[in-house]
Amino acid sequence: MKNLVLLIFIFSIFSTQAKDKKSNLLHCLGKEELSLHNSRRTGPHYLLNQKFINEASSAGEFKLKEKYFKEICITKEFPPSIGLLKNLLIRETEIFKKVFSKSPSFLALYKANYESLVDRAPLILFEFLALIQSQTPYPHCLKENIPQLEQFMSKFQYLQEELEPRELIKNKKLISKIFMKLKYLEAIYEACDKKQKVLIKKVKTKN
Repeated sequence: MKNLVLLIFIFSIFSTQAKDKKSNLLHCLGKEELSLHNSRRTGPHYLLNQKFINEASSAGEFKLKEKYFKEICITKEFPPSIGLLKNLLIRETEIFKKVFSKSPSFLALYKANYESLVDRAPLILFEFLALIQSQTPYPHCLKENIPQLEQFMSKFQYLQEELEPRELIKNKKLISKIFMKLKYLEAIYEACDKKQKVLIKKVKTKN
């Protein structure tokens, strides 16, 4: 009987650990990294994933509320790192779970870490979009296919020093529209490639 109780106790510990691992953001991002590595993708998506892994590692983990963890890591409308970025921009600190600790300094540090990440989210998006643009065949490809980018990027470039970071992401509808377009990024790449080929053909014809 004692052995049975011991086995049940050990099993419950490992079950809890496994459950914690599955609901762990860092674990989720790590699985995404492995998938990207296996498919040999090293572009903007991979770099965004690496950034968030580094952020989560250095901060000692960010804990997401269950519904947001499910949206980002389980149902996955977007790949986890892109879904995380979207939620940081749209829902901001709302996505983070409150933690309990007897240490006020720990609680203050935990809150400061995720608030800092939210503050830097506009810059992370700007860098991510710039990397995507660098993968396209001509300079205005993204802006042609995602008209909302012009407004966001202009505001970011010219007003980031004058406005608080969260002021830059007040227009949630604009950000949502940008991410809806990013869902079809491969189609955008294809459209840009086709346009580039047509332009090259026209130039050759004129010559």
